[in-house]
Amino acid sequence: MPMSDNKTSVLQHLQSCPGANNRTVVMIMLTIILFCAGCHNNIQHVSSIKDTSAYTFAHAEKYRQEGKWNQAILTYRQYITNHPDTEQAITALSLIADIYSQKGEFKKALALYETIDRDHPDYDAISSIRYKIIRHMYLTGNYHDSIKMAQKWLKDHPSHPLTGQVMLVVMDDYSSLGMWKQAFDWWKKARETLQDTPGNRAELNNRIRKLIEDYEAYRSTKPYNKGPVDDWVLQARYLIDQANKPVKGNTGVIGCLLPLSGPFSIYGQSILNGIELGSGLITDFEENNSITEIDIKDTKGDPNRTVTGLEELVQADRVMALIGPLSIRTAISAAKKAQEEGVPIITLTQKDDVDKIGDMVFRNFISPVQEIRKLVFTAVNQLGMRRFAILYPKNKYGSFMMNCFWDTLNKEGGTVTAVESYDPDTTDFAEQIKKMTGMYYPRPNDVDNTTNTIQKKNSENKEDEEEDEEEDNKIEPIVDFDAVFIPDNFETVAMIAPQLTYYDVKGVLLMGTSVWQSHKLIDFARDYVQGAIFTSGFYIDNNNPLVQDFVKKYRENFGKNPDIMAAYGYDTIRFLREVMSDKDIHTRTDLKDRLSQYCDFTGVTGQICLSPYRGNEGNVRLFTIKGNKIVPFESQ
Repeated sequence: MPMSDNKTSVLQHLQSCPGANNRTVVMIMLTIILFCAGCHNNIQHVSSIKDTSAYTFAHAEKYRQEGKWNQAILTYRQYITNHPDTEQAITALSLIADIYSQKGEFKKALALYETIDRDHPDYDAISSIRYKIIRHMYLTGNYHDSIKMAQKWLKDHPSHPLTGQVMLVVMDDYSSLGMWKQAFDWWKKARETLQDTPGNRAELNNRIRKLIEDYEAYRSTKPYNKGPVDDWVLQARYLIDQANKPVKGNTGVIGCLLPLSGPFSIYGQSILNGIELGSGLITDFEENNSITEIDIKDTKGDPNRTVTGLEELVQADRVMALIGPLSIRTAISAAKKAQEEGVPIITLTQKDDVDKIGDMVFRNFISPVQEIRKLVFTAVNQLGMRRFAILYPKNKYGSFMMNCFWDTLNKEGGTVTAVESYDPDTTDFAEQIKKMTGMYYPRPNDVDNTTNTIQKKNSENKEDEEEDEEEDNKIEPIVDFDAVFIPDNFETVAMIAPQLTYYDVKGVLLMGTSVWQSHKLIDFARDYVQGAIFTSGFYIDNNNPLVQDFVKKYRENFGKNPDIMAAYGYDTIRFLREVMSDKDIHTRTDLKDRLSQYCDFTGVTGQICLSPYRGNEGNVRLFTIKGNKIVPFESQ
């Protein structure tokens, strides 16, 4: 989530002079003015760097990736104007056309693609450009021109990777012209050409179903609609039936993609424990259990290894569904591959929109956006707090949560008065805490203290001198915030909390997210986190019989208490068990459809509903630390 210019300037200001009074600000500003006056040449040099071609193109790419299409188009055009004779200029023009296509402005996109084809026929990617021309001719209703150009393209590039896609465009052309038999013939050609993967099979099935639906809708308007259907329709229906035959033998096999080694192994193992317990394969095994086997792949938190493991589970083991992975990078890679392979996957990641990748992708974990909303609403509207500090790690999770917290706080009427970041590997947070509380930068009265110290050195013995110097130079923290938000794991929080107290940052509320939840936080920093609040979707002292039964079984089997990751693993596999017990589920597509509709399951983390229109947002709860326990937070 990129920060606005206003937020960036505030961030820079807060990080440079937090807690300073007016006199301090004046002195700092004078210093900056003098410094800038002496560095004029350096500023000019930086500006010249920003005018280079690489910077302009990179800036345009950044705009495009962020969805700021108008800014991207302007910046690409600036690049083309300044560097018209380069290969990169052709690429920039192609990217502008792609943006117009994404915006639905197909005629503008087509005109630019045709310009590239006319002016740069030797362009390395000209075959792909001509495919886009064929497709956009179809999108703009130029069906005959699209067919004509496609036939020439297929003659020129008989073994190109896009051959199957070009054939599908020709199919769409003939369908739009009402030439149903020809459309079906081109569908069969594409079927013979495209690589036989579950993803391609799913696309072909969807295409032929739509062709039949369009044909039947057309036929219903004609007087001869009571007569026999065309032969090609019967053949198409037969091919669909063949494609939808049930998966043989492995309908009860579930694949798991979890980090069982590497930096996330502690979380992966907890989830696996929960899955094994909830599967019914190690405890309450029943003959009619819909889960018969669990195949596990260790992702090690690596996206490439995740994709490889997924392919093995789907193609070799022919699993019915997948659970995992966890981290954002691996979850995105796995979701894209699962969608391509046509297998349902339930990810256990905090990334909100991962399920938008495709209809085979689901997510079962509390939403970070909802976590932040719960925290901010409680702090501002129920506890009456208005001023907040943010101390966050310089990684994707920390930056996202910082931005989300700040944006949500602005909407609720709160203010960020201090914000600092730190390297995720650091263990010493003194510099950040001092900057947050005005102890890092010199204050005006420090000059007077220094003068007094020098005078004392001339009149007192060395031992007394050192004692007086330490006393006189002690700087009291300026704590102009009511709470500190720390979006990091419990290990880091256990190091930060004592250091806040050491630097006299007391009487402020510590706030965090679900990654705080661990009794180890109490073991490591019990006296420093009392009263802190954080979000979660599960706690072991819940009196709910479902929770107590789960906790008891988990302790008996693994010799320790379950954490939130174990709870989500347990609920996810039990949810799958219940859904897969439906005797009408024979294929992965059947299972996908049922997963998106089923909302009647309640687990130890609350109600589970994987529908794209609903989620587990209501399961987010607040907890606090009281003594040696994590308990629900009751706002006053």
